[in-house]
Amino acid sequence: MAQFRDFLFKVDQYRTPAERQQARTVQLFALLALPVLAIGLIFTLQTRYPLTLLGQGLLFGTSMLAYVLSRSNRLAIAKWLIPLGIALSLVFFSSVGIDQYILTIGLFSVPIIVSGMLLSLQGVLIISIVTLLAALAGLISSQNLSEAHIIGSLASIISATALSYGFILYSRSTQATGISNEIKERNRLADVTAKIIRGISATKTKAETLNEAVHTIQEHYTEYYHVQVFLLEPDGITTQLVASTGEIGQILLKRKHSLAVGSVSVVGQTMLQKKPQVAYANVDQTIMRPNDLLPDTAIEVAIPLRIGDDVVGVLDLQSKQALELGDYEMTAFQSLADSLALAISNLSQFEMVQKQVTEKQLLAEQARAALREVERLNKRIIGRAWLDYLTDAPYYGMDYRYENDASQPASDWTTSLTEAAESQAIVHHDGSIAVPLVVRGQVIGAMEFELSPEYSIMPEDLELIQEISQGFSLAAENIRLLDDSQRNAQREYIINEIGSRLQGNNIEVTLAEAARSLYEALHANQVMVRLGTPDDPQITSPEAEVMP
Repeated sequence: MAQFRDFLFKVDQYRTPAERQQARTVQLFALLALPVLAIGLIFTLQTRYPLTLLGQGLLFGTSMLAYVLSRSNRLAIAKWLIPLGIALSLVFFSSVGIDQYILTIGLFSVPIIVSGMLLSLQGVLIISIVTLLAALAGLISSQNLSEAHIIGSLASIISATALSYGFILYSRSTQATGISNEIKERNRLADVTAKIIRGISATKTKAETLNEAVHTIQEHYTEYYHVQVFLLEPDGITTQLVASTGEIGQILLKRKHSLAVGSVSVVGQTMLQKKPQVAYANVDQTIMRPNDLLPDTAIEVAIPLRIGDDVVGVLDLQSKQALELGDYEMTAFQSLADSLALAISNLSQFEMVQKQVTEKQLLAEQARAALREVERLNKRIIGRAWLDYLTDAPYYGMDYRYENDASQPASDWTTSLTEAAESQAIVHHDGSIAVPLVVRGQVIGAMEFELSPEYSIMPEDLELIQEISQGFSLAAENIRLLDDSQRNAQREYIINEIGSRLQGNNIEVTLAEAARSLYEALHANQVMVRLGTPDDPQITSPEAEVMP
């Protein structure tokens, strides 16, 4: 059926809805000419007025031409052909006998009324004049012209012209009112959307932004006394109330009001069907869910919050009046809901980025704390290692004098050396420079240089001294590590040697050998070995004792 309708009324070639509607009207009038002509043919055969056949032929030709032109994107010409064809055909219809005058006079209004539907005011006036001339030509040709016929024809034409003129003025007024209301609604929608977008701020949470949004919507759409927003939970089966207006809204938020997707409610059905839902109270089989806090609701409108093909929530509007909502109102609300959904999406992305930044900052702080702990442990380990190393070393420093090219054991720490080691910075005092020796943040010593009185220290000299101290510190650390490696190797050798001695099959001999090996390795004055525990019964147990 739809294919047949589209075949008869082809209007896809027109861009605007108004042009498509006018094209359908032209094509409808053209097709209606066929049954009219069939009736006229029967009338002609009965009355035997041959001139009416010419009128029918003219009407048929102009109607078919208008139909073809309207399908060929020639609407401007086709709109004129329909009323002109009817008006010109009246020349032949009005030439019938006296007994048909009443019928023909009634036909004079048809082309004018049709022109009122298809043409402008200027077109109506032109068609009225053409109709009047055609009627007079027909009446004169019939040789039955009388005052009654002229008055009747003029009355019919003037009445039709006035009716068409008034119809056009009313249509224009209605259209102007509609355009004005549409502009007003668009401005209101744009104002609400702009305020919602401006309300998005880095300092506000999603809940705060949505709360401002619902109050903004309520301020601009005063016919709705309660506005709220539901968002889909991560589980995908429930919607949670996140913003609501008034004291009732605060109560619902404290209750953590929620509705299941697909439940018998306006919100639940909107989420399920992913399209707007309108429900009226006190109607049989309504999907409106009663709410004891909102008993005055007469109509509830729920608009899906869409992001692409996904529905993330619902904008819910409730009014105390049983409003009649048309396509334009629903389109405006859907546009508003889409803007709100976009704001929600931006807020969600912003919150996700903030969360990621916070997590990265936390990880970075943990990494810095771990690094500081590692540095602290390294300093502690290095400090302990150097303390042990210097305890066993036969020396802990050296003094060198250039005059006699001789070195001697280190004397006490000077004030400059002490200050440099404690401050971990270069100290410059009266011709002497002290620089700390640092390995991975741990001070292992200090160096002091006494300069000639005539020598003036330069910044590049300080950099050179700093580099020399760093190189010496690394060299000293490498030597210490090498000595430690050698001691560890010697210790491993002793352990392995002792282990090889303990491979006997006699416990007494093994104990004696173990005691002797420990004595030799540790230079102990006395080594005693016991088996068992102090709590064991007093039994004769093997023991070994080695005396120096």
